Amino acid sequence: MSELSEAFQKKWDSVKLKMLAMTVAGASFLTPMNSFSHENSKEDNTSVKTELVTQKQAITNDSISIFQTDSLAQNQTIAKDSTSTIHFEDARLQKAADKMIKTPTGAKVLNELSKLGIDAKIDDSIAEDLGGAYFQGKKAILIRSSCSDALIASILIHEGTHAIQAARGCKLTPGLDAQSYFNLNKAMEADAMKNQVMAAYELKLQGDASVYNAFKTEHRSYCNDYETLYDSCKNNTDSLQRGTFFNYYKDKNYIKTYENRYLEALQTFEKASKKGNVAGCFQIHLSENDIINKACCFDGKTYMQPGDSTILASSQCNFIQKSTYKYLQSIAKDFDKKVANDFIAKQDHSFENFYVVDLKGNVKQEPTNLATKTETIAKNDSISTLSLYVNKQFAR
Repeated sequence: MSELSEAFQKKWDSVKLKMLAMTVAGASFLTPMNSFSHENSKEDNTSVKTELVTQKQAITNDSISIFQTDSLAQNQTIAKDSTSTIHFEDARLQKAADKMIKTPTGAKVLNELSKLGIDAKIDDSIAEDLGGAYFQGKKAILIRSSCSDALIASILIHEGTHAIQAARGCKLTPGLDAQSYFNLNKAMEADAMKNQVMAAYELKLQGDASVYNAFKTEHRSYCNDYETLYDSCKNNTDSLQRGTFFNYYKDKNYIKTYENRYLEALQTFEKASKKGNVAGCFQIHLSENDIINKACCFDGKTYMQPGDSTILASSQCNFIQKSTYKYLQSIAKDFDKKVANDFIAKQDHSFENFYVVDLKGNVKQEPTNLATKTETIAKNDSISTLSLYVNKQFAR
């Protein structure tokens, strides 16, 4: 299935230039609480307008790869190809690349960036609360100059992972319903942070703790969890990656910073849509398996286990904050008015499938949309059942 149907694409082209622009995925926040401001990127508007819908998604029901394990022993030595195969004009970025290419995880990310022709620049045009961001339209990673050299090395791996995700066909589009948009974004960040912490820790094992210590300053609890996990999974790469991925979801306060950005994107989509011209908007629902197949991959295969879709559908991962829930209600209410008499477009109440939690992760409200309750469906481990909002007309 294409990311947007041809019919909807023609309609969307007529309104997308009115969209406000900001990067909502592929970003590294420096200080979590700063993201409560809604300052957009200062990137030139013409190029950034296309970025709003270009981070993640290509809706295909690929079968999940068979769970495999391998030894992590090789990851404790310097990668054989310790000479950087990727070259940046900026000396600080080249220094970061030369450092991270020595790690197994960093080498895989950077060598893939080289194959893809992804550029990286020190650039302060991104929002002030971001350390870095990936812009797919430009095939470029931007990192703020105020970041230390150690933090730049860490961010390069994070944003490099987003670039690789995008190359796999992962894109965010106005076609995704609210639940899919949020959960796909979160999975993308969990995967990027996984590579970020693993590469930094691998460098520490080689005797250089600077990158890991800089990252830990920003994410102490996350790193403490990683260290504990490493001790028990250091001989099983897939288990280590899988556990690190799920550890991302523990910091509800940090994830809230991203929720604010996702809300801005969905509000922009809704405002850009017009009555009688909304077919395809907020219509596509991704199953948990869809998300796993696209977001949870490394070196050509998934690191997840069969059945992990159930975890993604549970309150451990499928959650939003109460304030976010209220905003989504408001967005849905406005959109409902536009599709009231539309025989093709449907209302999007997928946000009712979320668990509503507080900053400590306590569940305050369970999913209310029982007709599409994801946890029940996930237990059936069906890839296709959750595609409830896809009209056959747009699946050609």
